[in-house]
Amino acid sequence: MHRLCDIQPEKLEWLWPDRIPLGKLTLLAGDPGLGKSFVTCDISARISSGRAWPDDSSWEQPAGSVVMFNCEDGLRDTIRPRLDRAGADVSKIVAIEGVKVHDIDSGEARLRGFSLANDLPRLERVVTELADCRLIVIDPVSAYCGDADSHKNAEVRALLAPLAELAERFRVSVLMVTHLAKGTGVKAIYRSMGSLAFAAAARAVWHVAKDPDDDQRRLILPAKMNLAPDPTGLAYRLEQGAVCWEADPVKMHADELLAIEANAKPDTDRTQRDDAAEWLRELLADGCSLPPKEIIADGREHGHSEKTLRRAFKDIGGLPTKTGMDGGWLWSLRGSTSAPESESVQYPEDLDTASLFPPLPAEDGHVPPKMPTP
Repeated sequence: MHRLCDIQPEKLEWLWPDRIPLGKLTLLAGDPGLGKSFVTCDISARISSGRAWPDDSSWEQPAGSVVMFNCEDGLRDTIRPRLDRAGADVSKIVAIEGVKVHDIDSGEARLRGFSLANDLPRLERVVTELADCRLIVIDPVSAYCGDADSHKNAEVRALLAPLAELAERFRVSVLMVTHLAKGTGVKAIYRSMGSLAFAAAARAVWHVAKDPDDDQRRLILPAKMNLAPDPTGLAYRLEQGAVCWEADPVKMHADELLAIEANAKPDTDRTQRDDAAEWLRELLADGCSLPPKEIIADGREHGHSEKTLRRAFKDIGGLPTKTGMDGGWLWSLRGSTSAPESESVQYPEDLDTASLFPPLPAEDGHVPPKMPTP
């Protein structure tokens, strides 16, 4: 507990002015193939060499160290060449490929994946040893969640809270990279892969996309910024294996671009129910079974209403099961290899699935009349 009179106010600091705050979490989201890793290499190169930012050559920054996590690109044939082309001082960039452990039986050393849930003390030691560390890149963040379910808000919040505390304590920026979930007609803040808690924990969220009028032009647009008023976007192209930034700002919000993309798509008949169905398939993949109350609560945070989710669940042939006579309900997908061992409830095709489960409290806390269950 802290009395606010004992807290000394501090001026907000920036790694990249009005784009990446120092000592905070930032999220960079976009579809594969748009050059997100090129961008993280360019940012890392500028930090390591103390070079100016592409939109403000007057900004002076000290050279600092960078810690990179990247499980999708090879260090030797991809990451190092990109850093070299971006003008990095590679002596100030450290890549963490995993955690070395010893097998209990054989005693042999092996490398396992780094987990934000279990290995944060190791990261803290690295940051402490570097002393001048200013940036940590985690690409993609979902690969470093360990046993935490990246679709569950509570687990993601518990995972990111210690990381945010580390960032603030050491005054280091954390740039998390993620892919976009499928769907249209949804605000950009809801499109990041996994739980909404990733975007909620980040103080800045940036959306990477193609320019709808130029297939070779890429846009980085604000989807969320809590710390600066009305930030502008940026544009870049990938030329000869490097990021070439445009000097002029892009005055567009990520939501505006998503609206343009939605109207330009050939599948104009796609509905909110289709988007909800896509989200449910992803959530319940690999034999996952979850209580409908939890699914609907998470779905609301991703912009899907309870009514839409229940209808979409029926559309995809969802399997409602009851865990014993007195147990609760679970939702899963038919054909799941790890469906719960419980009583499967069959229902006719024309039955409204709202009758299968007790109604959930509305967002205002009002509980509607209880519906009958089978």
